[in-house]
Amino acid sequence: MQMLDMLLAVRAQRLSQSNQRELETWENEGGYTAPQVAAKPSVLRWPPRKKLRLRLA
Repeated sequence: MQMLDMLLAVRAQRLSQSNQRELETWENEGGYTAPQVAAKPSVLRWPPRKKLRLRLA
């Protein structure tokens, strides 16, 4: 599971800034709903920063 998290984190770091801004707007508007996850797999950042901090604490 940690390996998967690491791969996804590396992938997230490679996102363009415009995708990052779009994702932040999306999270601010309510975050992860099923249609949005299905529609935006390329901008999905997982785990979200708040949950990651919780897991590592």
